Amino acid sequence: MNDLEDNNLEMILDTAQTFELTSQAITNQSFENDNLREYALRLSQVYQEYADNTKNFVDAYEKKDQEKGIFYQQQLINLFSRQQEIVQTINNYCI
Repeated sequence: MNDLEDNNLEMILDTAQTFELTSQAITNQSFENDNLREYALRLSQVYQEYADNTKNFVDAYEKKDQEKGIFYQQQLINLFSRQQEIVQTINNYCI
């Protein structure tokens, strides 16, 4: 893994915190529509997984565990695809 500065690690951890807060904010929204409620739940779960995987990535980096670092990096990439799918589903539903 490439060397990251300590302040970059802090920024990455701050991003993980933002993902958690976003997940909570979505969860706290109330939707009367069952479909939108389900989509919001799925999106909230993705943001929580972003947070968890980001923290795990930083932990792997700090422990110099390249295998786990690559694993969590791939998990984040996969989450991005899931997020896009959910957002597209929401957009299609709302058209």
